[in-house]
Amino acid sequence: MSIKTFIEQQLTGVVLEPPVFYNAKVGIRFEAGPSDSSIDDQTYFAIVKERAITLFQALFQPDQTIYIVVGSYESIEPMEWEVAGMVDFTSTFLSDQLQQAIEEIYKEPSLDEDTNELTGYSIMYGVRCMVSDVDCASLLGAIGGFSEKKESVVDRLYFIDPDRRIVFHMYDNRGIDIVASRKEDITFLYNRFNEWILYYDREQIDEIFGQES
Repeated sequence: MSIKTFIEQQLTGVVLEPPVFYNAKVGIRFEAGPSDSSIDDQTYFAIVKERAITLFQALFQPDQTIYIVVGSYESIEPMEWEVAGMVDFTSTFLSDQLQQAIEEIYKEPSLDEDTNELTGYSIMYGVRCMVSDVDCASLLGAIGGFSEKKESVVDRLYFIDPDRRIVFHMYDNRGIDIVASRKEDITFLYNRFNEWILYYDREQIDEIFGQES
């Protein structure tokens, strides 16, 4: 089964568009950094790193097969802005063999609202691999701002467990969405890491998992 077919037929109740938590029937939104600290605090990103890696390792084992799905934008003209340390996910984190195994999911034209001229393409692609095939800790660092190499990935990355139909999405240093087709598959995260749940969405999350606020 292709990754595209899996998303369309098996990943029920989940839409791979940010914010993923609000585009899924079952999910948990975790706060990556402490709410009582700012990004200027030297301990902030240490906590982001701890929480991101802890949650990731709670879901995925090194010898496990996963899908990494990437949502990106391909501009026709050079971008007018650039993030410091920005790197390309594919060439930086995937081996030559995995790059050859990339599957296109869609490529849709993007038009200028005023002129209706083509400005670029919204694209989504994925790769099937073992967790150990990719330096996931460094990749999370590039997403969450704690990269030791000061690298930055701005594409949207979704780590998917195809067997349990769970999606892990760290959107930036602020938070992590974990969604699933069935709540039973992520209830253990709700119980084990309850204190990390984002306060703003706690009432909705408690309702999903049958607990009172």
